Amino acid sequence: MTYPRTCRFRLRNAVAAALAILTICALPTLAQSPNVVVQWNEAALQGVRDSRIGPPMVARALFIVHNCIYDAWAAYDRRAVGTVFGGSIRRPKSERTLANKNRAISFAAYRAAVDLFPGDKGVVFDALMASLGYDINDNSTDTTTATGIGNVTCAAVLAIRHNDGSNQLGNLTANGVPYADYTGYSPVNPATTVPLGTGYDYSSLNPNHWQPLTYFNGTVTVTPSFAGAQWYKVTPFATRAEDEFLALSARLGPALYPSEIYKSQAQALIAISAGLTDRQKMIAEYWANGPRTELPPGTGFVCSICFDQRPPHGGR
Repeated sequence: MTYPRTCRFRLRNAVAAALAILTICALPTLAQSPNVVVQWNEAALQGVRDSRIGPPMVARALFIVHNCIYDAWAAYDRRAVGTVFGGSIRRPKSERTLANKNRAISFAAYRAAVDLFPGDKGVVFDALMASLGYDINDNSTDTTTATGIGNVTCAAVLAIRHNDGSNQLGNLTANGVPYADYTGYSPVNPATTVPLGTGYDYSSLNPNHWQPLTYFNGTVTVTPSFAGAQWYKVTPFATRAEDEFLALSARLGPALYPSEIYKSQAQALIAISAGLTDRQKMIAEYWANGPRTELPPGTGFVCSICFDQRPPHGGR
């Protein structure tokens, strides 16, 4: 399933609007306690940590949660346009209360979070709904109510995203594993241990292709697979098409071996890596993350949470 041009435009607006809502709600001068959007953002991040899905999946999942949040909220704004229903379910001014917005947002976020991170349903998402005073069994589809708005808007977003090529449901592969590759990808280069050593026959490798690396992670020896080999087939949410920048990347992307530009770029990377300061190394480690963390896509969302925890007036 693909989005029509108008819907893709709305999706790009949704990304910007959802992030704007998140940031504004997290500013210390505007909120003395976590706003409901921030609470659901943190809950989704916990889902990321516990699910241990790959970075592409994290980016998609966090987008979906906030897409659902935005569409539910948009129904209670006088101008906002939802990504699926547009302005057709907009509620009258008399209903645009904070209570209704919080309820609609919470039901939408809850349905999305449970769908994306089912392992955290009880301990994280059900618990948050209970603390907010909402009944998780209220499946109303009445769009004259805040609960119905949340349920319906999120269901519509999920219906689209379940068929976006990510294989979230595992229904595109015989093994049924969520997000499994269905394209038949196989790395050109064989997996090797780290470091390769001086006796390794490097002539057998293709420098223009990725190589899996086998290493001891402190507990066991692992060979990580290519996360998201099918991701070029996923319907994008911030670009017009999945291949929009393919020609540009082919023309301006990394140089190919054995060109002199390739060699100079490789040498430059080696020099940069060798010359990192301790501070730069820590920054790189922070953004790289690892298992049981939010991974790079989630780190930006964590930064928004940090704003909410700072003392008023920029104190430290």
